[in-house]
Amino acid sequence: LSGQLYEEMKPIEPNVILGNLLKESPELKQADAKLLSDEITVQRERRQPVPNLWLCGQAGYDQMNSSFASNVMINLSNIPIWNRNQGTIQQAKADLERQKAQVKLKRLQLRRNFAQEYLRYHNALQHVEAYRKAILPEAKARYQVQLKSYMNARVEWPEVLDAQKDYFSAKLTYISHLLEWRKSKVELEGFLLTGGLTAPRGVTPPGHIDATPQPR
Repeated sequence: LSGQLYEEMKPIEPNVILGNLLKESPELKQADAKLLSDEITVQRERRQPVPNLWLCGQAGYDQMNSSFASNVMINLSNIPIWNRNQGTIQQAKADLERQKAQVKLKRLQLRRNFAQEYLRYHNALQHVEAYRKAILPEAKARYQVQLKSYMNARVEWPEVLDAQKDYFSAKLTYISHLLEWRKSKVELEGFLLTGGLTAPRGVTPPGHIDATPQPR
């Protein structure tokens, strides 16, 4: 195999990654978009009781009287007397307050998930450095010493196989830590989203306005 599994990289800056996460996270943007939609819904429902005003003007020539004629009509429809859309407005306000809480909750969830993932990243990085700088070189040196001793008829072959097994096992463990380290790094830099092109989970259920609204 060509190339190296290990790549020299600077450790990520947790404050920078967290700040970018809380600013650009698609999940948080989705929650903010739902909040904006609920704000618009409240404004719309407050305007529903306002009656429609129709203005109409006409002008023409009266051939019978040989004169010009004009008229103006004003029409008010759906004038609210008792029903001022109070129920729907209250439900829209409740949805808005719930969504404000959901945005705060999503921020807290992102902080918690970031802390958990950064802990995995940091632990994996420590394991990678420990294996790369100490454990692997020591296991390899032990295997080479045992192999050389066998060639000089100082140890039995099973002892060489044991040293070789320990060395290979350490390499496999090192590779697994490398994989965990790179996976955590990608997740931290990718807004904690996984699953390729899978859309993020919905942050809130849809609105539940079920009162009888004004005619639209």
